[in-house]
Amino acid sequence: MIRIQGKIDRNGVLRLLKADGHAENQLAGQNPVCAGVTVLLRTTAKWLEKEKGLEVSAGNIFRGSIVLELKEYPESRRERLKGATDYFFMGILDLEREFPLEISVTIDKYEEF
Repeated sequence: MIRIQGKIDRNGVLRLLKADGHAENQLAGQNPVCAGVTVLLRTTAKWLEKEKGLEVSAGNIFRGSIVLELKEYPESRRERLKGATDYFFMGILDLEREFPLEISVTIDKYEEF
């Protein structure tokens, strides 16, 4: 099973993202759930890393595991980051609804980071 854990601040901005595991129902490299999760995770990670003025930490990036942390961001980027957060979770939650035996998503909301 693929496990996704996200932490969102009071502004609706993704601050921490952890993912690990594999979908189980098909051979490696042939599972559409893994492919969908991988595309969403990689695109989100690359987008965050390219945005100016952000302090992003990426660790444990290897096949089947990723940890991303957005440490600081300027207020002027808040709405843009919220949009990226909404986009990521809309896609991931759609996958979870369609394939509940292959992906589990947990979203925690916090007042302060």
